[in-house]
Amino acid sequence: MKLSAKILAAWFLAITGVFCNDAAAQWKQSSLPTPGGGYIHSLAASGQILLAGADEQGVFKSSDKGASWIPIGLKGTLEYIHALTVLDSNFLAATTYGLFLSTNQGMTWTEVSGYNNGYFSTLAVSGKDAFAGGQGPGIFRSTDGGLTWTASDSGLTTLNVTALKVGDSVIYAATSTGGIFKSTNNGAVWIESDSGLAAQFIVALAVKDSNVYAGTLDQGVFHSSNAGGTWAAIDSGLSNKNISSMVISDTNIFVGTAGGIFRSSNGGAIWDSAGRGLSSNYNYIYSLIADSTGIYAGTNGGGVYRSTDDGNDWNPSSVGLTAVEVDAFAANEGTIFAGSAANGLFATTDNGHTWSTPDSGLSNTSIYSLAVVGSNLLAGTGGGIFLSSNNGRSWKLADSAESNSLVMTFAVVGANVYAGTSAGLLESSNNGLTWLEAEHSWQTYIYSLAVKGNTLFAGSAIGGGIWAVTDTGWRSLENGITNNYVVSLSVVGNTILAVTQGGEFMSTDDGNTWSPADSTETGGYVHSVATVGGKIFAGTRGGIYLSTDDGATWNPVNTGLTSLNVRSLLVDDGNLFAATAGAGVWLRPLADISTGVNNLRDGIPLIYSLDQNYPNPCNPTTAIRYHLAGSSDVTLKVYDILGRELQTLVGERRNAGSYSVMFNANNLASGVYFYRLHAGAFSQTKKLLLLK
Repeated sequence: MKLSAKILAAWFLAITGVFCNDAAAQWKQSSLPTPGGGYIHSLAASGQILLAGADEQGVFKSSDKGASWIPIGLKGTLEYIHALTVLDSNFLAATTYGLFLSTNQGMTWTEVSGYNNGYFSTLAVSGKDAFAGGQGPGIFRSTDGGLTWTASDSGLTTLNVTALKVGDSVIYAATSTGGIFKSTNNGAVWIESDSGLAAQFIVALAVKDSNVYAGTLDQGVFHSSNAGGTWAAIDSGLSNKNISSMVISDTNIFVGTAGGIFRSSNGGAIWDSAGRGLSSNYNYIYSLIADSTGIYAGTNGGGVYRSTDDGNDWNPSSVGLTAVEVDAFAANEGTIFAGSAANGLFATTDNGHTWSTPDSGLSNTSIYSLAVVGSNLLAGTGGGIFLSSNNGRSWKLADSAESNSLVMTFAVVGANVYAGTSAGLLESSNNGLTWLEAEHSWQTYIYSLAVKGNTLFAGSAIGGGIWAVTDTGWRSLENGITNNYVVSLSVVGNTILAVTQGGEFMSTDDGNTWSPADSTETGGYVHSVATVGGKIFAGTRGGIYLSTDDGATWNPVNTGLTSLNVRSLLVDDGNLFAATAGAGVWLRPLADISTGVNNLRDGIPLIYSLDQNYPNPCNPTTAIRYHLAGSSDVTLKVYDILGRELQTLVGERRNAGSYSVMFNANNLASGVYFYRLHAGAFSQTKKLLLLK
């Protein structure tokens, strides 16, 4: 195997259908005592029914005004539920991967047909018709209860639709690049309606009679009193102008922002804060709805909150919403710590059976990173670095010139510890007690750090690229890197791996030169790597993978995991701990993890199968993996939504085994495509989504 294929298996690992062969040994959940139910991007109400869309946890339903919730589907298949609505007795969900319909109160869901691009972010109902909008597909309309959809974009000058709202005989459409449009003939034709609207990126709408309110990305709220004819800014008292959601309840207007909820009782002339009872950790308000029983807010990690007194007081309404997102791990003196940006800091001394919240003195509980340095425990938060010298029993803010910065990552090199922050790179030479800006550091967002030998590698998420620091100072590593927006860095053996917003790269010479990380055998990418003995574990967006041959081959070890988006790994006291996005902490004894996989016979698959491509959506490359139980004449082809053949990826006889092929859609437009595997008498087709 070529070096690129060996090493890149640690980074690009596909979601496959093979699992550990010791079925009795599997992952077990270590439940965290979270007060709320994760990230709620969407809410909907109809009669006594409430619906909530939770990131990576699917759709939940409440029949008791939000007192309790039950899951009703789409968990694990979709990353985001962007919008929900009820049409007659049908439920509609707009997701990252398309539109889904349930005709039986959420018992089962099916993907609907008729649209040419899967990424939808907003839904609206006008009479018996449903409308769906997204950034890319524009607007589609259904006249048969959501079963089929047709384009409804005549007159639109942009197809980047962010919000839809229905008024009296008028439908309004907000966009991210072209202001606001309206239709007075049920979506047949749209006309521009943004005279005086200084902002072009509109994210939310609210309508009452001829009054229309538009919430913008960063310019506050605008108001039109003549059904969108003219607009004026209304932001007196609105201290946070990053608007994410809006709703009108009786005579009050509520806006959800990146800093809580604001209310106006006089048509937007004056705004006041209306977030009493909301946790400061969950004050990014993704969604707002109102019905006859109250106002509901979907938050960034705290689940759903409810107000029954016009927004004066808010109370958690999340029983049954159990999504927990864990971002960081650390182990010290027999205690395991788990940090969550949404849910705070947790600790366990009994391998996850019970958890406590050791946050005395921890004034900011948005935990993005953890580290143990000497006898000190460090926590990187949304408001600086905190230090505990007594194993988490008490905390204090470390002395730093950047005490308000967001701290994303730590790394130790020799006697020094480094922190990657939103203000740049910080350095401490006394185990985290005091911090200074690292010498020659550039002021940019340091999202990732990695250490190889005595060299520190730092990646910037906002265009600063990759840098290395040694005893001789900093040097930029740009040779071969074509995108400087770095998402993650890792070291596997002698290879440095970098994921950027424009692709993946690898270096085998300490970062002096980089080449595209394009493997023909694997797909996916890693959040975390843990090594113990001769085993390397990779936590990826497709689960956990194990290699015992220095990355030459990898096998999934995911049996029992309910969330395959693994953010962090930790080895402690004979156990492997996994932090997930949306399902909390899981653990498994290392002795129970073998390297074999079921569905294999002496390394040969027992069945023919075709995996879902990864990543999906993709831009523009993605990996497609398939498995052959015997020698076969194989074809793997890509088709457009009309069934026209676009490309043959494989067309030859192949021996039994597992294979992966990269598909490059660089010359194709955004949209839905299909790929079909024929191997002897076996045939299977799957769908992929291209988003550019």
